Amino acid sequence: MESAFKDFVKSMGPGKMLEVGSKSARLGHRPLFEKNGWTATGIDLKQGPNVDVVLEDPFSFPFENGYFDVIISDAMLEHNSMFWISFMEMARVLRIGGLMIHITPSRGPEHRAPQDCWRFYRDGMKAAGEWCGMEMLRTSTDWLSSDLDFRAIKLQRPSGVCVAKRCFSTRHGAIPWAYSKKQPKPM
Repeated sequence: MESAFKDFVKSMGPGKMLEVGSKSARLGHRPLFEKNGWTATGIDLKQGPNVDVVLEDPFSFPFENGYFDVIISDAMLEHNSMFWISFMEMARVLRIGGLMIHITPSRGPEHRAPQDCWRFYRDGMKAAGEWCGMEMLRTSTDWLSSDLDFRAIKLQRPSGVCVAKRCFSTRHGAIPWAYSKKQPKPM
């Protein structure tokens, strides 16, 4: 996250950051943004450290369209049974020109918390982003020859990084609310 912040976010200047899946015993990435003047908001399904808003519905965020300048997540998307719906909701609350930064696993053993549904590759993140009007600025995975050694997999936290910029309004904006428990409020 520090590299993505330095390479893409720092030049934007202070703004509003949303961390999706922010509940954590550790501080996460919030201090990185706050020490650079950003206002941070954390959302999750349950109350806990770093959580400012507890979601009633995981597929409907209680924010206006285009409210945030940057949206981040770290090791959250793989636990989301319908990550594409949440991805679209993130795009909805991200302003045009804003950035999404996701750290996701690209391999590794199952780690249920409470479920473990997905692993992500560069092309998968690119496809999800394009569906939501995003341009990929950086995607990576950490596949190395040592990854084939199961002992090496168990000893490290394998991940990929996706940095994307919102370029245009979502073509498929109505789809997330088809899965939501409640309809969004009209603007």
